Amino acid sequence: MKIKIKNVTGDEFNKWCIFELKRAGFPEGSIIYNAIFKETNNSFHWSSGTDDCVAYLGETCEKVE
Repeated sequence: MKIKIKNVTGDEFNKWCIFELKRAGFPEGSIIYNAIFKETNNSFHWSSGTDDCVAYLGETCEKVE
């Protein structure tokens, strides 16, 4: 699935989660093309080669059609 890294809610905690994603090479606004959706916790997972990354739908990412 294709997602966009974004602080959807504007939450302070999400800001720090996005900071960690930025450290892994995925700053806010990044488009991820190979994310795998896990319905159990509404999260998307992918690997950057050195890091395993996660973003939560409606919190730290939005789905891109």
